[in-house]
Amino acid sequence: MRMKIVSGLVVSLLAVTGIACAQGASKESPVIQQHIAKALELAGSRYHDAAARLCAPPNNRPRPAFDNLNVEPVRLFDNLYFIGLANVYAWAVDTPEGIILLDTLNNAKDAEVTIVGGLKKLGLDPTRIKYAVISHAHGDHFGGAPYIKEHYNARILASELSWQEMEKIKSNNAPPPKRDMVVTDGQKMTVGGITLTFVQTPGHTPGTTSVIVPVTDHGQRHVAFVLSGPRTETLETTTQMLASEEKLAKYGKENKVDVQLTNHSYVDNSLPIIEAIRNRKPGEPNAYVIGEDGFQKFVGWQAECLRADIARSGK
Repeated sequence: MRMKIVSGLVVSLLAVTGIACAQGASKESPVIQQHIAKALELAGSRYHDAAARLCAPPNNRPRPAFDNLNVEPVRLFDNLYFIGLANVYAWAVDTPEGIILLDTLNNAKDAEVTIVGGLKKLGLDPTRIKYAVISHAHGDHFGGAPYIKEHYNARILASELSWQEMEKIKSNNAPPPKRDMVVTDGQKMTVGGITLTFVQTPGHTPGTTSVIVPVTDHGQRHVAFVLSGPRTETLETTTQMLASEEKLAKYGKENKVDVQLTNHSYVDNSLPIIEAIRNRKPGEPNAYVIGEDGFQKFVGWQAECLRADIARSGK
């Protein structure tokens, strides 16, 4: 499995190298190039490839290709687990009063094999699934929710706009879940002593929701922000996403966020990070902990890429 992931990453890195070369000979305006340069500076080596990809012109942003999407589940923190695929992620937050899923992958098969099967591999009982939070109204995030609802009677949470979007979707392969609980901007939900905070971050979709999750690593407290996005399609949605990034930075400071998570590997080149934690030796730091300043730099470089896109529009 690891070899196949690396193969996919090589494809991605080659594509990014091409982007970087294209940028070197770029005829884009100095303003655009300044935003890209600032983004790459903030990204540093950890996020360089992701920043180069997301700062490139919209028609030149290839996503990584993978020979095999299967990734073994892994415990990342005392109470947070990865149970996703190579190209789209799902997370499980374990609490004394039940499990909270963050996204549900593409369809019922993914829910059964990757999410439920992954929980069992990790020694977690899927009958303890209490909630499933849908980050936004795209099928690769809500597709498994009906299965989770049917088999475990979990409550499904999404923003009002996401419910409205999902109610318009007609799909036989992966139908959206039926309307259940609505989450609002800034809302807090406490389960088993763990309080999640929901933050509306429109741009990728109108109803996109990001989530703040307290986590611990060998008992030491950290705060994770699970970010949804940031790919956008129009000037309007790009402008919305920029406002959301600025909002994320504000929430990050207020909540002392020092762990950054996303729901797609192309956003943060995180598959090697997941593997690093899987192979972590006693005494080694948790590779997902980037510090409060590191989180601010992460949202900072994403904002600079969005500013480059706005500058491309001439607005």
